Amino acid sequence: MGFFRRVLEGLFINVIWLIIQTVIASAAIIVIAVRPDIRQNLIVYPLLIFAAEIIVFVIWYFRRRYYPTFNWDIIHGKNTYTLTYYNREHAAYEKKIEAIAMRKTLDVIQGECRWTGDSCGLSVKEVDDFSFESVKAGDMTEYTVRPTAMIFKPYRHLNYTIEAELSDNSHTAEPSNFIYIIRPAKKITLILKMPESVPVHNVRYLARTKYGEENVFIKKKGKGVTENGYDMYTFRITNPKLFCEYEISWDWYA
Repeated sequence: MGFFRRVLEGLFINVIWLIIQTVIASAAIIVIAVRPDIRQNLIVYPLLIFAAEIIVFVIWYFRRRYYPTFNWDIIHGKNTYTLTYYNREHAAYEKKIEAIAMRKTLDVIQGECRWTGDSCGLSVKEVDDFSFESVKAGDMTEYTVRPTAMIFKPYRHLNYTIEAELSDNSHTAEPSNFIYIIRPAKKITLILKMPESVPVHNVRYLARTKYGEENVFIKKKGKGVTENGYDMYTFRITNPKLFCEYEISWDWYA
């Protein structure tokens, strides 16, 4: 039930935003209907229309910038995000996605990976008949997966994996493995793997609303297990909340 509740939450949020934009856009029409003499004023009339358009644009911009739109094209099943360090300067990132198509045809899947270190090289695997593109902009690398032959069927599951080879010779990468939830998901798993030769401390699992840095509603100490020479930390979340960040963070030893 929690999964479907997230879907309904996303729908409700979009309906509220649509109502707000519609009311603002209708304000100028209502004023003109009540005061038809305004149409004769060559200054007030165009300014009123222009002001309404500007307000609607501002609302649209801030909604898009600070409160992303719920996307009905795809929802997610069980996703796993693994950050593995080989040493302090080199790491790998693996993003295993279970996408569920919500309409008959889906011509593109888009996503992004953020890395604040020196370089990030992305690739895709486990996807047949698809092409892959990536574009880097600052510390964000956006990727696009496009079908070349396959046509989606509603509720069809598509599993694919995004991989990235990471470097951080300058030691500028943020000590964090996090995901921001913009689509309903049944379960997400964040994993941090550190070689025993690169010990870290103060590992913690966090969850917060994106628009309130102090609004942390999950905060607990990460407990690692040793496996094949790596200390592994795992943060599992069932039915993650929409528009929230989930994160494994740590501190480096000086």
